[in-house]
Amino acid sequence: MFFNELNLRRFILFYIKINGKQALFNVGYTILNALMPAFETIVLANFINSAIKVFEGKSDTNIVVAPIVLLLFYAFFTNFMPEVSELVDLKAKNKITIFIKKILLEKKTKLEYFHVENAEDQDLINRVCSEPIEMFMNGFKNILTTAYLIVSSMSILFIIFSIQPFSGIAIICVTIPLFCISLKTGRKNYELSKEHQKIKRQYSYISEMLMNREYANERTLFRYSDVFRKKYSDMYNDAFKIESKIEKKRYTNMKSGSLVTLILIFIILLILIPSLKSKTITIG
Repeated sequence: MFFNELNLRRFILFYIKINGKQALFNVGYTILNALMPAFETIVLANFINSAIKVFEGKSDTNIVVAPIVLLLFYAFFTNFMPEVSELVDLKAKNKITIFIKKILLEKKTKLEYFHVENAEDQDLINRVCSEPIEMFMNGFKNILTTAYLIVSSMSILFIIFSIQPFSGIAIICVTIPLFCISLKTGRKNYELSKEHQKIKRQYSYISEMLMNREYANERTLFRYSDVFRKKYSDMYNDAFKIESKIEKKRYTNMKSGSLVTLILIFIILLILIPSLKSKTITIG
């Protein structure tokens, strides 16, 4: 199928070809949204420092106007732009649906017969073509999510490095192993997902044979209902176990990552306390 023939670069170009304006909007929105955590950190710190100066009588109240305006802009962006992005994605989905369905129809009509009889090819077709529109859009969203994580992490790290270089180095040292572990776990989950889809395709076919009217005479003649019913039950249970295993791994990784992040934040705060006491850095 054409999905498998596209590498990352060709996939991006192919997506832009279908949805040029929407793709450019999504890229721009992703970059700006990724910079928002760093933007909020800087503006909020500036607001706190300005408010303290006003409270202590060291500055005029006008000094807090600019931080407040910037905070209002941040609130507007984070609350309004996601709704706009959803509308753009909906419009893009309509275009992609028409384009992809046309390609899939052409591919299916030209599919050679030996692919229909080949179990591995059928597993691949079922895995890729079960929800092609969602998979295609999620592929581009995953690329944008990766870009978001890189830009947001680098911007926050830049702020931390400017304040306390040791803290930035500590975050990098902890983040790299976590990234490698997540990558390894993701590959294992993908392999488990492939096996899950394979079993699901098989028991779905058995379910059709047991329930559809067109197989009624066959069921009566060969009396295979009891055998296939047991096989369906066994395969369904196997698929459920695999899916549960995937979800457990995802949940464990998510919680362990959150725990490590909290510990890291606590350590960074402890490191910054001496600098705050010596007034090397401000409260903001």
